[in-house]
Amino acid sequence: MSYRISNPNQYLVRTGAFIEDLKLSKKGWVLPGQRFSFFDITPANYTLNLQAMSAEKLEFNLPAVFTIGPKDEPSSLTRYARLLSSKDKKSDHVQDIVRGIIEGETRVIAAGMTMEEIFQARKGFKDQVIKNVQAELEQFGLFIYNANVKQLQDTQGSEYFAYMRMKTHEGAVNQAKVDVAEAKYRGDVGAKEREGLTRRENAKIETETVVLENERKADVAKAEMNYATQKSEFERKTKIAAIEASQAAVMREAELQKEVEERRMLSETERQRVTLVAKATAELEASKAKAEAQLFTAQKVAEAELYQKTKENEAIKVKADAKLVDAQKIADGNLYKSNKEYEAALSGYDTWKVEADAKLYKIQKEAEAKLFSKQKEAEGLLEIYNAQAKGLESIVKAFGGNTAAALQYVMIDRGIYTELARENASAIRGLSPKITVWNTGAEGSSSNPIANIFQSLPPLLSTIQDQTGINPPSWLAEMPQTKGTAPNPKTVLKS
Repeated sequence: MSYRISNPNQYLVRTGAFIEDLKLSKKGWVLPGQRFSFFDITPANYTLNLQAMSAEKLEFNLPAVFTIGPKDEPSSLTRYARLLSSKDKKSDHVQDIVRGIIEGETRVIAAGMTMEEIFQARKGFKDQVIKNVQAELEQFGLFIYNANVKQLQDTQGSEYFAYMRMKTHEGAVNQAKVDVAEAKYRGDVGAKEREGLTRRENAKIETETVVLENERKADVAKAEMNYATQKSEFERKTKIAAIEASQAAVMREAELQKEVEERRMLSETERQRVTLVAKATAELEASKAKAEAQLFTAQKVAEAELYQKTKENEAIKVKADAKLVDAQKIADGNLYKSNKEYEAALSGYDTWKVEADAKLYKIQKEAEAKLFSKQKEAEGLLEIYNAQAKGLESIVKAFGGNTAAALQYVMIDRGIYTELARENASAIRGLSPKITVWNTGAEGSSSNPIANIFQSLPPLLSTIQDQTGINPPSWLAEMPQTKGTAPNPKTVLKS
């Protein structure tokens, strides 16, 4: 008898005495008449390269890796312990069982699907394979912990997936080209639209700015006009006030002068009266008799002098009143003159404004008339050119599209050839060209080229002398005229 303990990833299986079937535990006593074993529940990887055939009978390889191990629950562990615990998970026996189940289920599922369905719905295909395989592994107590189905591959001699990848690649490339072209188109169109929108907004803003500036200029001109009007009014009132102040000062000065003269006259009268009274009192004290005798005389003299002073004061008052009246008249005259000058200035301003408005109206009407005339001329020219274009188009159509024939017809119809001939004849009329022709006597012969050159010198020099008046140098030899030599140059006048 012994006490056995399993590892964390193991289970203890006991059979024999006192055990009806088998017993699973992590630890326990092994009694005599009993057998025991340990089995590992660690999952193992099974790498497979499955071969299957689709509904179109197209073969393909399906590389896959399955992580499979005993399922950690009593019923599953019992089945695994009963069926497979005596074999290692890496043994060929276990691998053959797992591979057979996976290949069989995979072929069954693939046979009911087309290649396109398998390729497009790989996740669904994988889930279906795992589901069916798991259902078969349950009877052995195994569980699929993980399944990794790799990319479908072509079998030897088949290129289906290669062509599919090429198709997908070319489709992606072409779609990318289409997307690039579409994006470029949208970018170009968007840029042009933005440019047009920018130009329209700039034009709109400039127009609004010009209108606003013109309104501000009109407001400024109106303000300046109001300012000038108010300034003229203030200047007029200022001048009138200055004139009134000046005249008031003159009048006040005259009034003060009058009061001064009156006070001076009264003061002088009082002074003289005091003097006379004092003198009379002194004389009265000196001699009452003489005073009484002279009193009457003195009184008369005093009265006479008083009368004279009174007359003088009255004359001074009259002169002061006259000066006051003259000053008042002068002030009234200056005021009237200032009013007339202001009225004349206002009248001149109104006349100038009316003339300026009339000139502005005249200029505007002349500009409108010129604009209307130019527009009508442009419309007339446009109609003429349109008619000519239609006529030329009809002529070209009449000549079957031969533009050269149509051009010659138009030139003949409009007399251009006749006009050209007339101008050419006029250009050469009155000319007298001088043409010299000579023969060296050596046509068609090249046996003696030096002799031919010297034979042509005398006629050449003679021609130069006739046409330019330049004599050849005296040292230049002259060739004798012999038989067969060149004749003298002939001058032909052609009118």
